[in-house]
Amino acid sequence: PMQKMHTSIDIQAPKEKVWDTMFTDATYRQWTSAFNPGSYFEGSWEKGAKIRCGGNIIESKGYYFEPTVILNVNHNMRMMKEEIFGPLIGIQKVKDDNEVLSLMEDTEYGLTAAVYSSDFVRAEKILRKINTGTVYWNCCDRVSPFSPWTGRKNSGLGSTLSHIGIRSFAQPKAYHIRQS
Repeated sequence: PMQKMHTSIDIQAPKEKVWDTMFTDATYRQWTSAFNPGSYFEGSWEKGAKIRCGGNIIESKGYYFEPTVILNVNHNMRMMKEEIFGPLIGIQKVKDDNEVLSLMEDTEYGLTAAVYSSDFVRAEKILRKINTGTVYWNCCDRVSPFSPWTGRKNSGLGSTLSHIGIRSFAQPKAYHIRQS
């Protein structure tokens, strides 16, 4: 998708990529009642949120949800405080970098955070202060096998990937020997 984040926003959802939950019918019925992606923005319309694109479950073989961009959101909306494992993003206006940091830290989760800016020095200052396991600058879709994938707060324990993650699969054995 194309994104310009300074004075205007031009966002287009990619038509070829949608979210397939890969669940069975029984699991999907249970999943949609508890984790329906649409539930993240329910009640937001009354508070002024507007769908820019997407927002629908796609009826087809499999379980798909359209990539969705929502504008005019605020930090009192569920989508701005919880982890969402699907193609849903809310865009909120802020007055300065201090407000950005305050809002980004006001969550019980800390898996990833992304900053979009043409100014790397400014973005890096924000990214260094955010308490998350992974940070992104001008992207949010990369995972490297050479870097640890880890969360903070209520976003999980331990690490996967990299030499740190591989160690979690090792089974060390300690030998305590006394010669007689």
